[in-house]
Amino acid sequence: MDKLHDDGSSDFIRSCYGTSVLPTKYLALDDSNIHILVFDLSPVTVDCSVVYEDQTQGQVIRAYTIDVYLANATDSNQWMTVARGTSFGNKKIDIWQAGPILVNVVRLNITKSIDTPIIKAFTVYLGG
Repeated sequence: MDKLHDDGSSDFIRSCYGTSVLPTKYLALDDSNIHILVFDLSPVTVDCSVVYEDQTQGQVIRAYTIDVYLANATDSNQWMTVARGTSFGNKKIDIWQAGPILVNVVRLNITKSIDTPIIKAFTVYLGG
């Protein structure tokens, strides 16, 4: 979009997704189907996620979920699914229906793929 036709939406997008909430740790399991953002020093409030798939070998992700571990959870198995979808191409932005949530962990779970997925980036934001 050129400056003459900019309706302000690029400023809004930049304000929402310009700076991600940085995790304390980033973990990826060997099979590349589970990617975890850990915020173990202090919980964070976030309401959306962005995932970039490396497509140099083609689009391989066919289904996924984004799950969070709530900061006040008492059960270590208490995950809440905040987004789910199918293949998303190069980039997928999910704005969570639940709104802002205080979390300790965010998990990308690739539930179906046709090959080993390669994730270029997995980030979370408080979109405002």
